[in-house]
Amino acid sequence: MSASMRTLTILLYLGLELVSVQGKEKTADEQSLEEKAHSWNLVVVITLLGICIFFTYLHSNSNLRWMKYLPESVVTILLGIMAGLVLTLSGQTLGNLVSFDPQSFFIYMLPPIIFEGGYSLHKGNFFLNIGSILMFAVVGTFISVFTVGFGAYFLGRIGLSYPLTLLDSLTYGALISSTDPVATLAIFHALDVNPTLYMLVFGESMLNDAVAVVMYRTFMSFYSTTGGAHTEAAWHAAVTQFLSVSIFSGMVGVLVALFSALVFKLTRLYEHPPLESGLLFIFAYLPYLLAEALDLSGIMAILACGVVMSHYTHFNLSHATQMTAQQTFRTFAFMAETVIFAYMGLSLPTMQHTYHPGFIVASVVLILAGRAANVFPLSHLLNRRFAMRISLKEQVIMWFSGLRGAISFSLALNMQSHTLTAVAPETKSVLVTTTLVVVLLTVFVFGGGTAPLLELLLVRDAPGPGNNNAGGGGGGGGGGGGLPEAEDLLSQPRALPP
Repeated sequence: MSASMRTLTILLYLGLELVSVQGKEKTADEQSLEEKAHSWNLVVVITLLGICIFFTYLHSNSNLRWMKYLPESVVTILLGIMAGLVLTLSGQTLGNLVSFDPQSFFIYMLPPIIFEGGYSLHKGNFFLNIGSILMFAVVGTFISVFTVGFGAYFLGRIGLSYPLTLLDSLTYGALISSTDPVATLAIFHALDVNPTLYMLVFGESMLNDAVAVVMYRTFMSFYSTTGGAHTEAAWHAAVTQFLSVSIFSGMVGVLVALFSALVFKLTRLYEHPPLESGLLFIFAYLPYLLAEALDLSGIMAILACGVVMSHYTHFNLSHATQMTAQQTFRTFAFMAETVIFAYMGLSLPTMQHTYHPGFIVASVVLILAGRAANVFPLSHLLNRRFAMRISLKEQVIMWFSGLRGAISFSLALNMQSHTLTAVAPETKSVLVTTTLVVVLLTVFVFGGGTAPLLELLLVRDAPGPGNNNAGGGGGGGGGGGGLPEAEDLLSQPRALPP
């Protein structure tokens, strides 16, 4: 190569380096501005979250009679709607403030909610009524899914609702069948209802979430494996997938929980509470990630893990870690639920919606019909086979308490963000909008109407306050009717220091 060519090459190289450095400087400036904007967005979001928590405190300490009819989730949603209106009037969009990734919900928001429900479960009442709970949670969810799914498909075909394919209808039926009776259970606890009724609603909702999500993912797999076609072989594969995912996911959660119990039993971690607490939180979160990595259901795994850890691992912890774990798990679950309900309120005035009134009305009617087809026949069957009786008034309350909530909305957003070519973008938008409206309607109408309905229907037998801790009480409370006693196997091998 000649000297002139070498000189030209060197100059070209230096020029490219100079342009690269200038580009990096510009990128750094832009990145700095983006970081500042992101920081301010986080300030707004955290401030809104703090306001929601403070108003929840005011709500819970209010002496106004009508306030007890208003669920805490309604307060959070209303604050979110007001914040969304301020954003809209200021010319901002929700995407400029915060972007809600449905996948982030399933990784960060959902696990604390599900695990805390299993960990704080009153196992004595739960396993005493396990047959009834499984009947409502599994068989009842199937009834609800197919009632809503086939009903939506039929009404769309005759022009009374939005036209959907059969697979779209069944997927919608699965995502909208996840119940979220947080508001109802809070009112149950405040009004001191029958502990059995409390546990039936609470236990059903916990297992129902897992079953509904697994069914949703099973139907979603149809789009990629069969292109939306529903042949007999595809249905057999779907049933096999549902059963295998449910069983192996539960096994993952149980094995991780039992291993954690052995670790805390055979070590002296109780002498180091910070290390003990840190390892406990890792064991609590591990089954969800492990199950998802194995293409199983993280919800099933972490729910099973929560129940088993509260029965065995809890008793091998020091007293300080026991108290820390209970309060921390409860706080994480509360924060996650508050964020989701606030986002739902924010999204109502700020997101681009596609409303279809006929589909919204049809969805509400089908949900109520599916809930009725679930509760009343199964209650009649259980009353004939078991000594425990579910009265007609209690059945009406169970039917009325089938609120839809955060999981349904997040599943709808997950479907919208999914790269599905078999589902039209308009259909995805209609499903998200309808799910949001249905969730808000059920929370406001059914959540707000639960307390008056209870006062109207139930003549309480005045159970003692200690008997009505079916959903709270913390891990380790109550003897497990369906599990061996913790003291006999993996827990409490020694007297732990406070």
